[in-house]
Amino acid sequence: MHTAITIDALKVLDAIVRKGSFAGAAGELFRVPSAISYTVQKLEEDLNVTLFDRSGHRAVLTPAGRYLLEEGRTLLKAADNLAHSTRQVAQGWETRLRIGFNSLLPAECLFPAIKDFCALGIPVDVQITEEVFAGAWDALQSRRVDLIVGADDISKPAGDFTSHILGKMDFVFAVSPDHSLANADE
Repeated sequence: MHTAITIDALKVLDAIVRKGSFAGAAGELFRVPSAISYTVQKLEEDLNVTLFDRSGHRAVLTPAGRYLLEEGRTLLKAADNLAHSTRQVAQGWETRLRIGFNSLLPAECLFPAIKDFCALGIPVDVQITEEVFAGAWDALQSRRVDLIVGADDISKPAGDFTSHILGKMDFVFAVSPDHSLANADE
């Protein structure tokens, strides 16, 4: 059984759209432009669809091309996750640690712990993302991150999460002096 859609063809399609041209995709993928054109032409032939409208100055995705790109990006992400998981199984370690931290905390507070972790010499790619308030829990729940630092107890979702208190931060309710709540009883 011949499958017209390959990971390589999806990478080419994605690169064309992100870079805005076949030549830009060729540069990113370290190929000659004719190889990019051939990949697209072959994919269009095999699927018997037109992926790009080439009638104007620039090649523009057709509805079928947009659909293939959107669904293809899901497959590319799945292939990347599969490669990550395979390396993880082979090494016995996670190969990527995605840490989300609450924007209320200075990012610098993470640096000493990350430096100590990196000094262990374990080949792990550490990625840090900033999240805002309940966004930290959302990032963990949706698996955009593996670990969060600075999460609050108020917006903690239901689920099997393990948490450890590292510190507390007090909040003060404040309004401008001319706000209607400024004279309200506490």
